[in-house]
Amino acid sequence: MSQRLWLIVEDANDGAVVQHILVKKGFSILVEVITPPGGSGGISRLAAWLSQLIKTIQANKRFDPHGDCIAVLHDYDEQTQQQNRKPYEDIEKVCKAERIKRAVAIDELEAWMLADSGLCTWLDIALRNSDSFQKPSDHLRSHLSKKNLKYQGKTRADVVAKLVGDGDRHSPSMHEALDLFKNAPCLKTEAK
Repeated sequence: MSQRLWLIVEDANDGAVVQHILVKKGFSILVEVITPPGGSGGISRLAAWLSQLIKTIQANKRFDPHGDCIAVLHDYDEQTQQQNRKPYEDIEKVCKAERIKRAVAIDELEAWMLADSGLCTWLDIALRNSDSFQKPSDHLRSHLSKKNLKYQGKTRADVVAKLVGDGDRHSPSMHEALDLFKNAPCLKTEAK
């Protein structure tokens, strides 16, 4: 039986980005992307469903408690969600109580993308740490609009395909998340 990383994310798009980055970084593991039910709902929906999602994974007949890992990945949204930090605190509490790895993209996952040399070359923009950007997703959309592209549908998949997976050299939050994944029992010997 192959080991799996059961990756709980806010939405499927985040899961696709992380799957692509893990492949580019040399992780050879099956990644099962798990999202809260009901479509997009962001951090509040993730916080509300997290305990149930973990239980559902653990009850899944494909889940191997001796070899598989469960991890949670979410945006930190510090720039845009300064007032209501309760969902973030709730997620952290559940992860600690369940001993689940928790990776956080500062401030949004798009910051990791904007720190990737492949995407920056394609967009013809400077390569730098974007963790401190307010709404990195808006920065990405702005650069894409200069190419007459929108960050949705097929274009979103094309953008992800440009990632070479080296954003951890410029994004401290991505570096920290990848270290967390590298030290997960199901991945410990897999990554380059």
